[in-house]
Amino acid sequence: MQFADSTKITGVWHGNHSGNNPYTIVNEQYNPTIAAGQTIDFGFNAEKATPNTAPTIPALGGLCSFDGTINNAPTAVATASVTSGDAPLGVAL
Repeated sequence: MQFADSTKITGVWHGNHSGNNPYTIVNEQYNPTIAAGQTIDFGFNAEKATPNTAPTIPALGGLCSFDGTINNAPTAVATASVTSGDAPLGVAL
């Protein structure tokens, strides 16, 4: 989780955190594989870098962006040793 400004996380419940903008937060019962439809529950308190300013939306591990969009599709990046040829064609990805 990363804030566009210098907001600091001051407390977390149902989770453990490390880092300093970006922060890593994992649920207390850490499970690296979350199944479709499964949820985890945690929360946090934060302190704004500049008092009396509007809250910012954190970027969440590439899933959410600073503009507030969520569930962005992943961008696939792949290269191939060859892209055409006679069969049988051996290709290294």
